[in-house]
Amino acid sequence: KVGTHAMFDAMAGDLADQFCGDYAYWDNEADCLRDDLYEDTKDEPCEWFHGKTPREMYIAVSEQLCKPMFGIDFFGRVLRDTISGSSRTNTAIITDSGFAPEAQPIIDYFGAENCLLLRMHRKGCDFSNDSRDYIELPGVQSMNVYNDGSVDGLRSLLRHTFVATP
Repeated sequence: KVGTHAMFDAMAGDLADQFCGDYAYWDNEADCLRDDLYEDTKDEPCEWFHGKTPREMYIAVSEQLCKPMFGIDFFGRVLRDTISGSSRTNTAIITDSGFAPEAQPIIDYFGAENCLLLRMHRKGCDFSNDSRDYIELPGVQSMNVYNDGSVDGLRSLLRHTFVATP
């Protein structure tokens, strides 16, 4: 998402420099980089994306640009390189993975025995409007988690499931 916004920001910036001289016609040029601004309207056509929805643009950049040019595991390799270059922690939680080939570089790096796949389920939430889906990762322990209550209830469930008691 951030890359898609940055790409359109760069193009608009170049055009602004060439034809307008500055970014004066935007309220805040940094807003175009903030993908959270589009979360509630990701399925609505957007002027910033020339009439396409943010979701359409995210998928197009991923499926028509990055993956064909760099391989179907591109985003997993980028993530692996980011994780391996960090010295902050020895644990990584990846909150969004909907394509098994993207998970493979992470599995190869950490080892399948050190990975856990949680498939979150919640009533009214699914992949029907998305290019992603629930994935299977052979050799990786997996678990389905049903989020049918409050956020606090989910936190409690996950803590009791994954935090070892001394």
